[in-house]
Amino acid sequence: MDSADVAQRVEAFFADLDETVFTGDMAANMSLHVEVVEACTVAEGIVVAVIAPWTITFVLFFEDPFPDSLTVGGRRLPVLINDVPDLGRYRSVTPIGGVELVGSQDLAREMVAVAIGPLCDAIAKARDVGSVESPSRRTFFRSLSGGDGPPS
Repeated sequence: MDSADVAQRVEAFFADLDETVFTGDMAANMSLHVEVVEACTVAEGIVVAVIAPWTITFVLFFEDPFPDSLTVGGRRLPVLINDVPDLGRYRSVTPIGGVELVGSQDLAREMVAVAIGPLCDAIAKARDVGSVESPSRRTFFRSLSGGDGPPS
């Protein structure tokens, strides 16, 4: 499974969900738009960080077994399982709450940058693989915007 291909499919799925379900939703944050900020390989799986007007979440593609929760920053976070035609079976973890209060896309990107390292470490630990490589050495994918690196 190629993380760049997975990132594109995740972004297309969330963009369609935004258009068909969340357009005009009062709970959606109109300061945000759908964007895959990062996709990386961890412990033989793929983690995709997604910003959307209704959530900032991490979409996980891993084979079973996988824990039903992850401990990140001392917090136990539930791991949800979804299965949709466009993506297949995936898991998601949402360590960043209060998306309605996030003031800008740039701030949301910064929040993802802070959260992804500890989340990937928690996944690696849960999968009993050790620690992931340094965030500065991860491959970043910025689709649609045409960028090739992390937000500055």
